[in-house]
Amino acid sequence: MTSTKPSPLSPKWNISSVPAALDLAMSNVTATPMHSSPSLEEQEPFVSLVVRITLSVLILVLNVAGNILVCLTVRRSRKLRSVRNFYYGLFLMSLAIADIAVGFFCIPFILVYYETGKYPFGFFGSTAVCKLIPALALLCQGASIFGLTSLTLQRFMGIVYPLKSRLTLRQVKFLLSLIWLCAFLSALPQIVVMDVNRDALAEDNKFICDEFWGNPPQGTILKEGYTLYLFIAEYFLPLVIIGIAYGKMAIVLYRRDEGLEGRKSNNARKTKANHKKFIRLLVVLIASFAICYLPNHVLFFWLDYGTGQQYPYFSILMKYSHFFIWLNSCLNPYLYGALDDCFRQSYKRMLRRCARIEGKARKTHARLTRTLTNIYSVRTPSADPESMDIETDN
Repeated sequence: MTSTKPSPLSPKWNISSVPAALDLAMSNVTATPMHSSPSLEEQEPFVSLVVRITLSVLILVLNVAGNILVCLTVRRSRKLRSVRNFYYGLFLMSLAIADIAVGFFCIPFILVYYETGKYPFGFFGSTAVCKLIPALALLCQGASIFGLTSLTLQRFMGIVYPLKSRLTLRQVKFLLSLIWLCAFLSALPQIVVMDVNRDALAEDNKFICDEFWGNPPQGTILKEGYTLYLFIAEYFLPLVIIGIAYGKMAIVLYRRDEGLEGRKSNNARKTKANHKKFIRLLVVLIASFAICYLPNHVLFFWLDYGTGQQYPYFSILMKYSHFFIWLNSCLNPYLYGALDDCFRQSYKRMLRRCARIEGKARKTHARLTRTLTNIYSVRTPSADPESMDIETDN
């Protein structure tokens, strides 16, 4: 990675440690930024650059459109917000809000920063953006995985312990608030340690957004500990909890099938089918999250605990790891439509409504055009034949 284009965000914006000689030379400074040597980085091939930027812009559009559609669906469907369905529509709306934030704030800023070395809005807004964009990305990541974990545990309680009371709407809202609070606390260190490295502002008015953890060895320990914490708290541990919950739910549903074979009512069959469909949706969502976020975690472990900064294509790999994270935020609403009947029907209704509105708009436009044409033709004075004859005689 070069000094002007560090690897930004998710799971955290981190730059490799300073060489030992530079650390000794700057030992009298209270906080030492951690950045990498620019001499080993290879330039990204032009074809790769064009493909990556084009796909990122496409993902941005699909992200915003799809997740807005999710929010509208949950807002208009009482079924998705009912206690019978564990209020799971509210959890999916929370996930959609996190994905929309990635689309509106993270993708555009990071793309511009990667390709220009500067944030939008110039130098005066750069320090604030340098702190907020990495923290916002971590906030959205935490809200996504914590929300998926809570949703899984909700359905786990409903299947494994069906006689226990379910959460009320007020408790669900409190739980969602707690999820976002925990995600914010996980991202808070980024607001504290991220800042502009003003020593790098001389080169074409570019700068680097760096982490200032303090002088080694304390700074190195804090940096590596934060990387480990993010991997455990926002990736490994939630996936382990979810995996155990899914295993238990599968065993319980299988045993119920054996015990009620031939005696199940239509209502029991329908409930079981709904449970299976919802579990299938959650499994796909979790698998998508795990696959898309894994490369980023691997690269940061390689950077903080290995020799990632010495690999000449590390910066290119990091750019593509962010691309997969953005892909995850784009896929969720379309997975809902593919795997959930309620979302699929709601999508169809809203798209048909949009088509009808577009058809009415076209008819209105055509009618208005004809009206204006008639008015213009009536008000335009026609040529007088007699006056034309007089002019010809003269």
